[in-house]
Amino acid sequence: MDSPLPEHRHYGTVEKLLRNSVSEGQDFLFDSVKFHEELLNLETKYGFPYDSLVSFLRNLHLHHVKKAAPRVKSTLKGILQRYCEGQSIVDLAWQVNYPPYLLSRFLVEEISRHGGNKKSLTATMKHPASFLKTKEDLKQQYEFSEEVGSNMEDCTRLAAEVLRAIDCDPMYGPSHDRQRHLIGVEYEVLLEYQLKELNIPFETEKELRHRGTSRTPDILLSYPLSVEVFTKHGTEWKVVYWIDSKALFGDVDTHRVSVLAQAESYIHRFGPGLVLYWFGHAPLDALDDAQGDISIIGWELPTRFMLPTGEILTRGKTND
Repeated sequence: MDSPLPEHRHYGTVEKLLRNSVSEGQDFLFDSVKFHEELLNLETKYGFPYDSLVSFLRNLHLHHVKKAAPRVKSTLKGILQRYCEGQSIVDLAWQVNYPPYLLSRFLVEEISRHGGNKKSLTATMKHPASFLKTKEDLKQQYEFSEEVGSNMEDCTRLAAEVLRAIDCDPMYGPSHDRQRHLIGVEYEVLLEYQLKELNIPFETEKELRHRGTSRTPDILLSYPLSVEVFTKHGTEWKVVYWIDSKALFGDVDTHRVSVLAQAESYIHRFGPGLVLYWFGHAPLDALDDAQGDISIIGWELPTRFMLPTGEILTRGKTND
């Protein structure tokens, strides 16, 4: 079996660096340019792929955001006061160690007349210059906040602040959401293409849901196959009934909290399966494999599958 990119020897070091960056709220988390430069430096120093670093960092940061949200909401009155006194949203985000875009959403929800329901709030955050053009778009008690801080000629200070927050935030915001969605779709399509190239029959998640199947993996194989994978015990052939595509880095927390329960529901319904982390994963001995029922691989789909007949399928050809 050809060896994929190895479990990185600097994984522990990189994880510690990223965790410290998140907990300390380092400057590059509030500046898109510095963010890019910092991760390029880490890639150069440790040989950790840039896209994997981005995914790994966002996974860790998302856990931080979920824990920090109640604290930020409980102090929102004070944050609002500082904003009304002229402090920028980006500076306030740095002070409370919370993403600029997400903090700006909290403030727009409170200050704007368009923050009353989720639909109008989402539209405002996507097009702040259009929805926050004049003081009339703000609640009356906050109109005075337009007299301080930065302004743009054709929209309010609040709109200008939101636009800057969106521009500075390296991980959250409408463009990042779209990008992650497109990347997820791209890798699902790639998985389907590679399986077809290997002449492996399957049903997609969309096809399964169309016929009323709930809790579906991305790929349900038409019959079980054995796949040659690296495990905690070395290289093994493992029987799989399904494959789930994850366009992210499989760190320990994300695997345990977000992926494992989902995969176990597939096991109960369909049998053992394969989780493919396209951007790599933590060392296998740190990842729960549901007592061997989940095969975990990274970076790419294996090219060798064993058919039920015992024949080995390699890139569309069968070999005894």
